[in-house]
This record gives sequence, C-alpha cells and structure tokens, in this order.
Amino acid sequence: MFALLGSIGFTGAIVNDSLIMVDAITKLDLKRSHQSLQNIIEGALTRFRPIFLTTISTIIGLLPSSNGIIGVPYGYISAHHLRGLGITHWYTIRPIRNPCPS
Repeated sequence: MFALLGSIGFTGAIVNDSLIMVDAITKLDLKRSHQSLQNIIEGALTRFRPIFLTTISTIIGLLPSSNGIIGVPYGYISAHHLRGLGITHWYTIRPIRNPCPS
C-alpha cells in the first residue's frame, strides 16, 4: 500500500516535468511555427536545468525519510519514490549525455 503511494508520487512528478517541457515547446511553436525541430531543441535546452534541479532537490529531500529517520511506513513511500525518480532520470538523462551513434 505504501509503495503504491510512492509510485503515484513519482508518476506525478514525472508527468509534471513532461508537461513543463511540452508547454515550453508549445510557446516557442506559437512564436516560430516553421521551425519545429529547432523549437524542440531550444525548449528542451531551456527547461532541462530547472527540471533537473527540481528532481535532484526532491531526491535529496526524500533521502532522510527513505533511510528510516522519520518512520518505517514513510520510509516505504519515499524509498519507492526515490527508486522511480532515479530510474526515470537514468533513462532520460543518460541518452542526453551519451547519445546513440548515428
């Protein structure tokens, strides 16, 4: 039950990050409608740092409760939340740092 609450939490955080990214790209598309690829690249570059810093601060904030400092039931929630954030960021940031050869 507590792990399910943690998965709902990290799913919400990831969906929020993607909505922020899509919103930034959409705003650029409204300004310059002819350059879709350039708008995607620019939107991703401008929103990458705030999204990354928000996720890192969330992970750091959840570390004490996942280690059981606050309590056992909350430890399950935050540990699952941390695993989800770590896995999703591993699969999204790693391709940006080390893109596939073309």
